[in-house]
Amino acid sequence: MKDQASVQRCIADLQSANNALALMEHQPQEADATLIEVGRILEARAHVAVVESAKLLAQHNVPGAAIFLDVYSRIVQEFMTEFMTLPHDLTGFQPILTNEERAKHFRPVALFVLASFLTQLTVTTQPDLSVGTIAGGPERRDPAHAFFDLIRKVHPRREAIREVILTDPYILVDVGEGGGAGGYDGTIAYLKALGLGHSDNFVLKITPAPKRSSSAAFELFERCLTNAFPKATLARFANRCEFHDRFYLTRYARGEPRGVFGPSLNGLSSSAVVMIGAISTADLKVLFRWL
Repeated sequence: MKDQASVQRCIADLQSANNALALMEHQPQEADATLIEVGRILEARAHVAVVESAKLLAQHNVPGAAIFLDVYSRIVQEFMTEFMTLPHDLTGFQPILTNEERAKHFRPVALFVLASFLTQLTVTTQPDLSVGTIAGGPERRDPAHAFFDLIRKVHPRREAIREVILTDPYILVDVGEGGGAGGYDGTIAYLKALGLGHSDNFVLKITPAPKRSSSAAFELFERCLTNAFPKATLARFANRCEFHDRFYLTRYARGEPRGVFGPSLNGLSSSAVVMIGAISTADLKVLFRWL
């Protein structure tokens, strides 16, 4: 994307148009001719704003923008003739609706497509977090709040997660450096922040050579996992390399990888200063070759 500020302005314009169209969709049907005419003009303005914003996003190579532009334009043309030739200045413009019954059918479809694209944009146009951000520290909230907020931003629940990989070498140690317990609870909280629930079927893979652990620790960790997620399976990832840092990785049903880096889960309740951030797509591809 060439200009993050310009992209964010386009998204804001899309959101405003979406809000306006949603309000119009719920306007009372009983209205005089003048109000109906004004409503149609406002609707035309909103559709034009959506298309113009989508064009700019496509020019900035925002993923999915070109496809959205094509689909949305085709839908709106189903009930607004000559839509693609509407003037930018709509003063005095009379929108031409081919058929009000067609409009009632296609307006909700247009709104659904727009809302879906906006949801996608919240993910694909997030500011680059891979550089990391500081969390925790004196007189600040513990790192858990910032870490789990990051997890929810990076992993919106759009499709099923099939695989979760944790590279923390001390994953089976429940007690952190500060002496407080919380590693197992932190793992469960992390999985819940991913959007995983009681009925989800997924595999949690941990390091094949966890430090300061035993077979009893593995069994206890597995019991904690399956108590919270009965359909989960605990496994170990391939022993191709050693990981020093903590990477929190997921693979979705369609194979899409996502992930973040951060502190050990047994230290999230401390006041220690930690660095957290999203892992770039390029780095994810490298990591998953080793896992």
